[in-house]
Amino acid sequence: MVMHAIIVRITGKGEIQVDAKRKWTIGSRSLFGETNQNIHLESAGQNGLLNISIGDANGQDLYIPYSLWGCTDLNRATTVEGPYYNGVLHSTNFGISWQLEKISDFRTWGPIFCKTKNYYYFFSCKFGEVNKGLILWSSRKPVSGGEWNAPETVKKPLPYGGCFVALTEGDAVHVCWLDNRHEKRYLNINLLPPNLFSDFGNYEIAYRQLKDSDVDWSKDVILSEGVFNSYNPSMSVDGDKIAIAWSGNQNTHDHWHMGPLDIYYVTSKDGGKTWAKPLKVTDTAKDGLETSAPQVAVQNGIIHLFYVQGKENPHLHVGNQGPWPVYYQQRPFPD
Repeated sequence: MVMHAIIVRITGKGEIQVDAKRKWTIGSRSLFGETNQNIHLESAGQNGLLNISIGDANGQDLYIPYSLWGCTDLNRATTVEGPYYNGVLHSTNFGISWQLEKISDFRTWGPIFCKTKNYYYFFSCKFGEVNKGLILWSSRKPVSGGEWNAPETVKKPLPYGGCFVALTEGDAVHVCWLDNRHEKRYLNINLLPPNLFSDFGNYEIAYRQLKDSDVDWSKDVILSEGVFNSYNPSMSVDGDKIAIAWSGNQNTHDHWHMGPLDIYYVTSKDGGKTWAKPLKVTDTAKDGLETSAPQVAVQNGIIHLFYVQGKENPHLHVGNQGPWPVYYQQRPFPD
């Protein structure tokens, strides 16, 4: 089957250009091969059903990371979870043909693929023991060729949701994540369900790195000290300059990624060896505004920051809060 598409793009001058018609071809073959008719994707509502994220293009080579979460229907009455497959789709001819490189069979989601000078890296989160959180793991493969190494743990446990970011620059891979090592349980003074005691305490932003020549990861460091609750980290790397932004609040009884929040950020000017103290970008949580979902980019000595801001309507479903404006700020990278 052949589909036609018109490609519209905006130039650097803000002008709209319309490319000539391009043809999209859809083959009838399955990238994952023939599957048993009793095996299907997990039911709707689960995360990471078939999760394919941004990969890497290097000449004719294309890498697309994936995470497949299925289940087996034995007799229409009994369902067994699995199979689980994680790895990359690899094409050596710019997408004309593909081969499947399986890395693990964990129950996992959220794959991230990136490349240093000498290695390809695959990151994802997998389920650990029941009620023990998630495990952030990685595998790497030499750019010069060879096999993916056995999965190695980067950090455990992570909060359910497994929010993390992995980026590379030169010969180093940088990782930051939402950390709950100091999570505490406080008395729910409102006695609201589901529990008398609730997890209210101190999600943090943590960081570590690995260079191609290193045997092990650097010691991890907490970057959000002084901010009681932290969520949704975003990271950007430009040479030795690193910026990490996130949303957070100082309310010890409001452990929730929605509601009154501000944007915070930290920087490193030596490739992650040392870090400045966290600084607040906005000051609107005190007014009941949710300032969240930051996206940060460092380029040519400038930190660019995007975020949304609005006020939660308690009468609406969480996913139906309505459109909130997107804000932009910039500042020179601190000396």
